[in-house]
Amino acid sequence: MITVLLPVWKGADCIEDTMISIISQTFSDWEMLVMGEPDSDDAIKIIALAYSVKHENISYIENEIHLGLAATLNRGIELARGKYIARVDVDDPSYPNRFNKQVEYMETHDDVAVCGTQQLVLTPYSSFETRRPTSNDEVRTAMLFYCSNCHSTLFLRRELFIENNWRYPIDQTQEDFALWSSIIGEANFHNLNEVLVSHRIDTHDNLTSIHRRKIAETSSEIFINSCEVYFGIDASTYAMSDFFCRYGHVYKLIPLDEIPEWLIESYNLFHLMENSQHPFSQIELSRTLCKQWNWMLDRYFIFDSWLNIYGIQIPHLSVRDDCRFIDALQKALNVREFQVAEKIKLESEKYVSVSKLIINKERFQAIIFGVGYFCIDFFNKVPNWGELFELVAFADNDHSKVGTSMLGKQIISADELASTEYDFILVSSRDYYSEIHSQLMIMGIPQEKILPLEIFRLRAKQWE
Repeated sequence: MITVLLPVWKGADCIEDTMISIISQTFSDWEMLVMGEPDSDDAIKIIALAYSVKHENISYIENEIHLGLAATLNRGIELARGKYIARVDVDDPSYPNRFNKQVEYMETHDDVAVCGTQQLVLTPYSSFETRRPTSNDEVRTAMLFYCSNCHSTLFLRRELFIENNWRYPIDQTQEDFALWSSIIGEANFHNLNEVLVSHRIDTHDNLTSIHRRKIAETSSEIFINSCEVYFGIDASTYAMSDFFCRYGHVYKLIPLDEIPEWLIESYNLFHLMENSQHPFSQIELSRTLCKQWNWMLDRYFIFDSWLNIYGIQIPHLSVRDDCRFIDALQKALNVREFQVAEKIKLESEKYVSVSKLIINKERFQAIIFGVGYFCIDFFNKVPNWGELFELVAFADNDHSKVGTSMLGKQIISADELASTEYDFILVSSRDYYSEIHSQLMIMGIPQEKILPLEIFRLRAKQWE
């Protein structure tokens, strides 16, 4: 029923966990093709061969020459005997009931070509569950801006891939994003709304981490191609085209002075997309454009909760089935359609001016609230942070972190803020910024003393 494709190159420290997770599946009708390269680590070859000796439904297949990931996956599609192909990555173990759940769905939805699941993402500092869209219309429109399924969770209906000659492009670093983007006009997708795979990121041998810059560049090219193919729009003519796709922000930030142009061009492009002929659900496209706009603001910590202090109106948009992107933006800005671009320009320039005043403050005393991924990432990527502020302490709502230390500074609870001296509290959480901001306000902390930590990255050297 299932052919498991597991390409390997490095990752000897985690391959056994992944292989055991497949052997432990409650659905037993599967074969596994562990596909290696001539230059794969010897350790990983030894482990794979040992499992192939113990288990007759596991085979180790080595390419005669180095093919790369995309070509190896294409070879696996040709060699597979299963009705479905299950994608597995070396560092992403599956939950025991994964195959059962996906087979059950695919057997009752024979029009679906690709079925994924949610993931539990594990970083060196924290963990979180993905929130990938589930329905076909949602997945297809979201795929315009980012890879809206989790690659190592996917089930592929092999018959459709063979009949339609759907294959991974071998000349793309983002081979999965490129493939799905090329077929969203004709294939049906679905993601189960259940976590069935664990996904490790920022590991030493993780290819996504190694090729971060190239992935960003390739993804921008994929987005530009999608605009041309599905909307008849040449997005390459926009000055900020590198930053329309979500992956464009992976290895560098938009300079502060260029944020107004980015927001204006994004509005103009989204407006064109919404009004063009395209093969997508109009409702879901509008919802996706609203979600993408909100993601853009969140990515640069442009939150209503602190911009309101300065009278800046760069609004998040309501995401509803009955509201087009342009209508939502007009309503939020309280202007007519022909005034939207000018209003965005005016408000975003105010944002730049206020941000410059904030980040150019004299060195001040700061407490960092939130000791998670974004906090660690900030200190790793802004080596000159000591020139910006004097770190007094960290604070966190996670009681397991309270009482420990980081960078030689104690992690305190929110209750201890009242007895600690500081000039500003810098919130480092993106997903929970608004909740933390509200919590601090309820505690009586003046909102002008609460700022996003991320804004100070804009004063630092741009990401390399």
